[in-house]
Amino acid sequence: MKKEDLKEVPCDGCPSLCCRNDCITLQPHEVNKFKSEQHYFQSNELMVAHKEDDGSCVYLTDEGCSVHHDKPAACAAFDCRLLARGVSFSRASSSPGLLAVWQKGKELLRQQKHGGSV
Repeated sequence: MKKEDLKEVPCDGCPSLCCRNDCITLQPHEVNKFKSEQHYFQSNELMVAHKEDDGSCVYLTDEGCSVHHDKPAACAAFDCRLLARGVSFSRASSSPGLLAVWQKGKELLRQQKHGGSV
């Protein structure tokens, strides 16, 4: 399956797995637009801030992403199917949050391979 076979990301119905415990790096032009905090792994970068109680993105609400219409570039470009294709199970297993997103990506790839509407 080629990248061009992956159409629009089918997020409908997903419990926003990629919006939890993730490091969404902000582009320089985005740092004043979104609530941010120091990136976990890159000391010279900022990332979208997280809620302290559960590690989810500060923009994630019960209804979904509150900035979906104007989300950070990293969010707009993300596709869990590409993550599932490019990251090994052992690497994905290093983080429960990453593993959940990886598993969702694998599930969507299987559905697409077997003629699903993904």
